[in-house]
Amino acid sequence: MKLLLGVALFISAHAMAAVQLENKVFTSSELVGESLKSSSEQRLVYFWASWCPDCRSKLRGELTQFVNKNQGLELVTVNLDRDFAKGKAFLKEEKLGFTVIRDDEKIMRKSFNIYAVPGWALLKKNGESWELVNAETGSDLAKIQQNVTASRGSH
Repeated sequence: MKLLLGVALFISAHAMAAVQLENKVFTSSELVGESLKSSSEQRLVYFWASWCPDCRSKLRGELTQFVNKNQGLELVTVNLDRDFAKGKAFLKEEKLGFTVIRDDEKIMRKSFNIYAVPGWALLKKNGESWELVNAETGSDLAKIQQNVTASRGSH
């Protein structure tokens, strides 16, 4: 069964998750809806932690290259470090500037059933909502590519 997800799922007004956009940190109440509106057709949500070697490797370049190769795909990441200072230090050290959401309230983890890192969820736009295509633990880019391609064919 497919699940329709509104943009509000990413940032609930009740969840005070910190979000980093281009090296700025915001609370969810400052960003409700507006900053995550997108013209993209698909959104890859990547769950990571700074202590995870596979996550670090993917974030250093493979994910960016993957998203650039797939026109219409947007990358949003979810940091699951217990201590966000470690995640921020990694982002600063690597000079990474993509969207990062803190999931302290575990809203996204529960919604996508992702409790280990790395993990991912692929969403596709359905009007003003986002429809879940698939969500899994791991970061096999070939498998993600299969999902991206298949969901484009199911418009």
